[in-house]
Amino acid sequence: MAIRELVTKRITLKELESEDSLFILELLNTDGWLKFIGDRNIQNEEDALNYIEKIKSNSAVTYWVVQLNENGNKLGIITLIKREDFDFYDLGFAFLPQFENNGYAYEASDAVMNFIIELTDLRIILASTMPENKSSIKLIEKLGFFYYKSKNDKNKVLSVYRVNLDKLKIDK
Repeated sequence: MAIRELVTKRITLKELESEDSLFILELLNTDGWLKFIGDRNIQNEEDALNYIEKIKSNSAVTYWVVQLNENGNKLGIITLIKREDFDFYDLGFAFLPQFENNGYAYEASDAVMNFIIELTDLRIILASTMPENKSSIKLIEKLGFFYYKSKNDKNKVLSVYRVNLDKLKIDK
């Protein structure tokens, strides 16, 4: 997705850049990331830079860094990934623990979904998470997704949710 920046009332979403390496190092080593997404073996800034370059070189992957408008603090990420084993793009999110439960993930995810509705031809989006990740499921459902199916992925089971963006646009 070729959009460099999305702005809402409280936050700005900017395309991931190499200057975000220390933030990525911190985020990918949080308990939540390690438990629900998995260890990416990012142990230092060089690992984080390599991770960012890998993401940026893959046209099927978009990461936006979510920042507060008032001070630029980096809160988390929103991702849009076309996975090989999924028929549609998968929306994802991860936030630093100190910024969870403040509505930022909803605000950022909603901004990305509105961008998709208005400026792309995508009509169905997926969101996947582990069944025990209740807070992510709550947010996914709040965004308008419905449970679609379970899927085995790298020795773990994922709950896959789906939303029809045409229907979501009408409902809004």
